Amino acid sequence: MTKPGRSVIALLLDRSSSLGPLRDEVRAATADLLAHQAGLPGEVEVYPTVTGRRAGKLRGGVPAADAAVPKLRGRRTEAVRDSLGALVSGLGRSLAGMPEQERPDRVFVLVVTAGADEGSSTWGPDELRDLVAAQERDYAWEVVTVTVAEHAGLAPWGAGHRSVGVAPRGDCVRAAIAAASAYIGRARAAGPWEPVAGISQEERWAAYPPDFHTASETAATSAAAETTEARAEARTETSETAETAAAPVDSTPVAGAPAGSGSLDGSPVDGRPADAAPTEAIPVLTAQRLAEADRAAAAERRRWWDRFRKPATVGS
Repeated sequence: MTKPGRSVIALLLDRSSSLGPLRDEVRAATADLLAHQAGLPGEVEVYPTVTGRRAGKLRGGVPAADAAVPKLRGRRTEAVRDSLGALVSGLGRSLAGMPEQERPDRVFVLVVTAGADEGSSTWGPDELRDLVAAQERDYAWEVVTVTVAEHAGLAPWGAGHRSVGVAPRGDCVRAAIAAASAYIGRARAAGPWEPVAGISQEERWAAYPPDFHTASETAATSAAAETTEARAEARTETSETAETAAAPVDSTPVAGAPAGSGSLDGSPVDGRPADAAPTEAIPVLTAQRLAEADRAAAAERRRWWDRFRKPATVGS
């Protein structure tokens, strides 16, 4: 027996540094999701938590209108599978302790993650999949997964029609979490175990544009070409400046100077100041690259600590 119209949303937000500068976007989009759910018909409670050791230690649900999005302080790579397993187990125990007439008829677990999982040791992919499948089959739970990564694929848990990959860009993060909120809204309006339309192809394209990689590669190639040209111009200007250092400043361009290299008085030529320093191309930071850096740093720390963990040799 459950209470009709009552739903629970458990939030699990990845706080690892893999999300990088997108953490604020995730928090803002999640706050919009809570506001959207609070405005829908029915009663909804939220259990907000983040990845880590306390993911399964829930304090109780709060109304969506009063729920606060947890802060996402970078904790390097987090054990996402272990956190999700602990959350599902802890939430199940919490709901089992309620009177039957107060239990929700719909339970949603929303996971927003960067996809990297280096530290899970308790819950393997198969065990976690079986746990989630049992909750979905027996209690009408639904796990909705938003995976933010440069090469985002479907998460190894939950059904694919509720999982969406997200390009590491602010507008894509907002679109994906909005799509997840729309799905949860549709499911709340339906009865337990009733079929619900999943995340649409249009919503997936908004979260992960088909031309994302093409646009990124084009921008990187263009930036590299501009950097090479700027460096060549800088070398030319430096050489010419050294040769004419003793000459009086004149507004006439140096003979033989390449077109667009600027005038000696600093006046703009071709729309660019002559003394503008060449701009280095800044590589695009992605969740995947940040995760690789995290793994390298973690491996270095393990090597450092291993020096102190060698067993002592006991003489005879």
